[in-house]
Amino acid sequence: MAFFIDPPYTIAGRRLYTHSQIDHEKLFRETSKINGNFLMTYDNAKPVRELAARFGFDTHKIPMKNTHHEIMSELLIGRDLGWARKPLKLGHDALFEDLQAHGYASR
Repeated sequence: MAFFIDPPYTIAGRRLYTHSQIDHEKLFRETSKINGNFLMTYDNAKPVRELAARFGFDTHKIPMKNTHHEIMSELLIGRDLGWARKPLKLGHDALFEDLQAHGYASR
């Protein structure tokens, strides 16, 4: 079994979500108690990276587009994200080509 955890962003959460006020440290603490795999997505913010490090979680930065179609990054957080660092083998993909043009992806 694996858990997917997608909490409100720490920085833009108030603007993006109706229910954005959560105790992020408590979420990390409770997640550390999970017996099994999990994948958490978060904004790429220093406090989030610090929490992940404190609880011994692996992080991996990935590209994403915001609501204004600007390329940004967010964090994947888990116990072992080695799988996320493996190169992707993609055919023709417009999003991939856009990310590649901005230096976020390579073949």
